Amino acid sequence: MESILHLLFLLQFLPLLSSSESYNPQVKYFMNCGSDSNVDLGDLRNFVGDKNSNASFYVGKSTPVQNENPSPGISPLYHTARIFTKITRYMLNITQTGSYLVRLHFFPFSFKTTHLADALFSVSASNFSLLSNFSVGNSSTGFPVIKEFFLTIAEGNFDIYFIPADETRFAFVNAIEAFLLPPNFFNDSLITPIPPLLSIDGALRTLYRIDVGGDQKVNDTLWRTWVPDNDYLTFPSSVTASSYDGELQKSSQRLVVNEIAPDAVYKTYKKVIIDNNRSSNFPNITWRFNVSKEARHLVRLHVCDLVSESPGTVKFDLNISPKFSEVIDPNANGFSEMRIPLFYDYVVSSDDSGYMSFSIAPNKTSIMKVAFLNGLEIMEFVGNSTFEMPVEHEKRKHPALMIGSAGGVALILVLILSLSLCLWLRRRKTVEALILKNEFVYGRGRSPSSATKRTENASVTNLNLKLKMSLAEILAATENFNPKLLIGMPDPDHISTDLKGSFGYLDPEYFRTLQLTNKSDVYSFGVILLEVLCARPPIVNSKQREEINLAEWGMFWRKEGQLEKIIDPLLVGHINRNSLRKFGEITEKCLKPQGADRPNMLDVCWDLEYALQLQQTPAHREAHEDSTTTAASTDLALPPMQNLSYNMFPVDDYSDTTTSAVFSQLRINDSR
Repeated sequence: MESILHLLFLLQFLPLLSSSESYNPQVKYFMNCGSDSNVDLGDLRNFVGDKNSNASFYVGKSTPVQNENPSPGISPLYHTARIFTKITRYMLNITQTGSYLVRLHFFPFSFKTTHLADALFSVSASNFSLLSNFSVGNSSTGFPVIKEFFLTIAEGNFDIYFIPADETRFAFVNAIEAFLLPPNFFNDSLITPIPPLLSIDGALRTLYRIDVGGDQKVNDTLWRTWVPDNDYLTFPSSVTASSYDGELQKSSQRLVVNEIAPDAVYKTYKKVIIDNNRSSNFPNITWRFNVSKEARHLVRLHVCDLVSESPGTVKFDLNISPKFSEVIDPNANGFSEMRIPLFYDYVVSSDDSGYMSFSIAPNKTSIMKVAFLNGLEIMEFVGNSTFEMPVEHEKRKHPALMIGSAGGVALILVLILSLSLCLWLRRRKTVEALILKNEFVYGRGRSPSSATKRTENASVTNLNLKLKMSLAEILAATENFNPKLLIGMPDPDHISTDLKGSFGYLDPEYFRTLQLTNKSDVYSFGVILLEVLCARPPIVNSKQREEINLAEWGMFWRKEGQLEKIIDPLLVGHINRNSLRKFGEITEKCLKPQGADRPNMLDVCWDLEYALQLQQTPAHREAHEDSTTTAASTDLALPPMQNLSYNMFPVDDYSDTTTSAVFSQLRINDSR
């Protein structure tokens, strides 16, 4: 029995029915966790031991472990693992923005007194909660547990965090895959009721990948496994599977790439036919799947018309519980040929029943009363992560970094010496000029000997810092203010009375009315509060228009209830949530568009003192306390992935500056 299990384990890595070569992504990471050796699976995947981390990826503090008694048939990929007892990350260097497939491999084994089956943890990446309170448990089948995700990742550092459930638990992983998907993987569908995944930056978790009509597992060019559908049919005996042995047609519009699904999936199907001369007890085919309650799912249907006698003669009804329905017409887009692989994407929400059913039936207006389906994929939209990203203190000490640091210190010393020399030369010229001026003043009306004697007895320092002239000396120097000695007169036509200020600080109400009020400076102070909180100037040069103005950018995230996403990374993990919420409320009041809606500076001072007290004396409060603004609710719609918390600020850098020190500098004695 054990040898059979080992044989089945090896077979899952073979491309069983896929005749095309495996996909070779431009950006790829295959990591053999906890090992210093590579594992080549022979399918263009060479898993590199993560003990040999380099500039392209980095592993945080963790412990590598090795299976002390591996079974002979188990892949070497699962002979080692990496254990995390604290929040730790893998950091990958992504060189190209796009949609990525990320796989995490888990296979529990025992190492001394540690049993990986006892692990309980969560996994987060790009502010998405990939796994929550996840536990592998004892593997009774002898197969690994593989979790698959689709994410849109921006160029730069991509962090995968492993988060133990508590101090007594730990996390682990055996292998990690992350590679770039082909272009148009999520926006090449015939029907796209949502924006393409690449533009909305989301995360999906694969739940099911079904080969309808197939009788065995099928692997594709992306190393994904398609399973037969028999276990999910409500009435398996009522339908029969069919297959096609010929060649499939390729769409001239390139609506399908080879990596969407293999030909083996499109060549098998199940169908239901209604005969007008006979009544049918099963006029439809229904599949049922267990899913999360009240969650959003991306459903992908794979259809290839292998049953029609001529184009345009078949269309059928698709119903997805609880309330989704659609008419599928393979020829709706003007195709004049059959046997063309197509796929359709739909966003469907589940109810509180905990399952989702799919049903197909012939459409009443169809010429041929037949319905069919070739393949089905169900992916769940993952929610936002709730844990705060840690500020890691560990630093990688590479020779290049050390050389760069030494060069930077030397450059700073050179700049300091140059600045000191310039200041010394400038002071010397000033002293010489004052000496000449003093000789000119004291030389008029006095004997040369007395002037010379006074100059010789006076110190240079006194001439530079203590120069005083009496009215008599000024009259003598200017010849009683002789008009002929005037250099020039001011031009009354060039007198400016306009307000002078810096962009980003000025009250927007002033731009409309050109009138200053006693609340104009309150707005400027609100911008300063955001400067302190976010550690960035009020105006920056950014490709994204909404990021240019700090006031608009800060109020956007304040209204979203996610102000912590743009705060200074040095404050992350140190600032009290209630204090941050109160601080954001104060800033929002100061930045009101209308001056009449803004508080006076005395009220601002009181609120800042209160925020400081919240920071220094943390207390347990409900989410609605200390705030007059209700936090915006977050939908499960895919939020932007290119987070400021990842791309604008490095999480490795840290400082000893505390939030109490920051707030203590915002005290003002009186209102304005």
